[in-house]
Amino acid sequence: LPLLHGLNPEQLAAVTLPQGHALILAGAGSGKTRVLTTRIAWLLHMGYASPGGIMAVTFTNKAARDMKARLRRECEREALATDDAETAALWQHRARQLENAPISTIHSFCTSLLRRYALRAGLDPGFAVMDEVQHSLLLQETLRRSLLDRLDADEPSAATAVAALGLQGALGAVSKLVRAREAWQAELDAPPTAADLLARWAAEQDSVTRERLNLLVMSPAWTRHAAALREHRGSDSRDRLEGLRVDLLALIGGAESRAAALPDRLACLARISTLGNVPGKGQGWSEDDMAAVAEACRHFKNKGKEPADSIRDLCSDDDTDPTPAAELTAAVYLEAHHALNAFQQAKAEEARLDYDDLQVLVRDLLATNERVRRDCHERYRHVLVDEFQDTNALQRDLLWLVAGAEPASPPGHEAGRGVGPSSAGAEADRDPAAPVLPPPGRLFVVGDAKQSIYRFRDADVTVFDAVRRDFGAAEGSQRERLAVTFRSHP
Repeated sequence: LPLLHGLNPEQLAAVTLPQGHALILAGAGSGKTRVLTTRIAWLLHMGYASPGGIMAVTFTNKAARDMKARLRRECEREALATDDAETAALWQHRARQLENAPISTIHSFCTSLLRRYALRAGLDPGFAVMDEVQHSLLLQETLRRSLLDRLDADEPSAATAVAALGLQGALGAVSKLVRAREAWQAELDAPPTAADLLARWAAEQDSVTRERLNLLVMSPAWTRHAAALREHRGSDSRDRLEGLRVDLLALIGGAESRAAALPDRLACLARISTLGNVPGKGQGWSEDDMAAVAEACRHFKNKGKEPADSIRDLCSDDDTDPTPAAELTAAVYLEAHHALNAFQQAKAEEARLDYDDLQVLVRDLLATNERVRRDCHERYRHVLVDEFQDTNALQRDLLWLVAGAEPASPPGHEAGRGVGPSSAGAEADRDPAAPVLPPPGRLFVVGDAKQSIYRFRDADVTVFDAVRRDFGAAEGSQRERLAVTFRSHP
């Protein structure tokens, strides 16, 4: 077939996999996006799907536009390659259909689905979607007003949070919880008191350390310097500072992973101080990038800086009284609860949704409305996902439901959940509240776990690991690895 010309053997095998679930493990530069795009063209050529029956998800608008453009060129090339007028007309028709095909970001797909089923989702059909700048401005304004109003009203929890963390630190901790509200939904719906936390911590001593660790990785110092390490990088992978940055990011990601076992998180934390000294100079850096990365590394490693001192405190064995930590944690939860309510009210008054709303509303609509779920199952026979390592649990559940999975339990009612998402099945093989895999043949997933250290939009690599296990256990599922890279190396 002309559309298969130029593929190497690994890519060809992946594109033409039989009709079962497919997981493609692909490294950077291995042509994984081309594989996914050619897979769609192959499904069309074989008559397995029409453009409207294929849902393809990637994680930037540019990538979605590029994928559509590639597919249009593929269809036009097929039309030119045949001498049969009817076949040529079919491929030209497919090229036109691709204009409206659901090949988009997950947020664009959710927006389209909610507009189609707005009344069933309880929405104003004219709802507006905030972009990230609008979302950030409204969130900051609402959270600040909520906390200051409660300070003026002499609310004890507001005073406790600000006294311990400062105004900016308290706002940062509250913002972190609200921004990750799906992961912390139980605590935001019904904030635990200090007594609740102490009772639970007494039953499970590890919870004390876990909650302290969660507070640490939400602290302003941690988040600020971790963000610097993720935003700035050198161009020479052999440079010592770039090597330190990559190693430190991997350990930071391990310490932040709420789904990992606590000993593994603490081991990552402890290893941070054992990394080599911060080099005074390096190769392949701009002056600004090198200064930002070196400063962030020193704050993670050097005594007298934060979060380095907090890391050392947490890794040392002591008999710290848990009461202050419980009171602070309870205060932050309660302030986040009130701030989130204020934020939701502000959005509702203006009929506006943010990106998290889109995903949660679609997931809940699919989980609770059988008619909508059946419509999606019949419409989207093939669901293809690019860059799956950038996916979190909410997005996985949403995609699985679109592809034909049945909900495992009502959303927001996961059984056996502890305080904070880190308590929920850290050692379990899979989330019992997650939908099981859809019917065979509907999923084609491409990803690279090695790229997950950049944590695009709160991605969780443990989701990717769990999906690998699920695919491995599912009958008829296929796994292919693209090992050949087409990028140059120094």
